[in-house]
Amino acid sequence: MPFWESNVFGGTFSFFTAALFFYLGIVYGRKKAKLEYKLTSTRLLTGYISDIPGLNVTINNYPVKDLIITTIKFINTGSQNIESHDFIPENPLHIICNERIFHVEIKFPSNPNINPSQNLTNESICQFQFSLLKPGWSFSAQVAHTGVLTINGCLKTGTIKPAFPVR
Repeated sequence: MPFWESNVFGGTFSFFTAALFFYLGIVYGRKKAKLEYKLTSTRLLTGYISDIPGLNVTINNYPVKDLIITTIKFINTGSQNIESHDFIPENPLHIICNERIFHVEIKFPSNPNINPSQNLTNESICQFQFSLLKPGWSFSAQVAHTGVLTINGCLKTGTIKPAFPVR
């Protein structure tokens, strides 16, 4: 009779080892939709610009004191493909600015099949869509804005979270 069948310790050890592998197979074998984003911002104009006499900066007749260019990189870090219809219709992938968004441009898709696009719905909200984002694929958006950006959206099954560090 083998050792693991001949005593209580061997049987208990075998049982818990099998249970551990079963648990790990369930937890890590499950498909997960996980969209992460990284923000990198560069401030082009600061509030000090208004201290210079005679200098007024406007964009489309809107006075600008602060101008920030933020690059947002969206990357699928999960194990499942993500498509635009995987988001809850009432809460698609979008950014909200507490002041004003002047321009949004899609940059650097890691694969041309992603087909990313943006829709500036008003002066402070921009919605993103894409056809397919496979695991490891990414795309970036450059946003010219004033104020603070917030990334929003809700996947039907999965998570959206920042990839740290956020700068």
